Amino acid sequence: MPTKINGSCLCGAVEYEIDNSFKQPYLCHCSQCRKISGSLHASNLLAESGNLRWLKGENKVKRFDYQGRALPTHSVWTAVVVCLI
Repeated sequence: MPTKINGSCLCGAVEYEIDNSFKQPYLCHCSQCRKISGSLHASNLLAESGNLRWLKGENKVKRFDYQGRALPTHSVWTAVVVCLI
């Protein structure tokens, strides 16, 4: 299994690398996750924020905080991250 995973947005303007040391898988069935994923749930992997490194386009990434949304306290990710290209 690789120790690092690389990824990008669909257009390729944003690239990142993350350590392959995820805490746990998490299936969320809230209305926001169902809407974002277009399915009955969203599949998430929780990781420490220090394990993520931006390789390209960090300035193109914006946060969307869903008003009134309370994420679990164990979650490192507190928002949906989107590429604005």
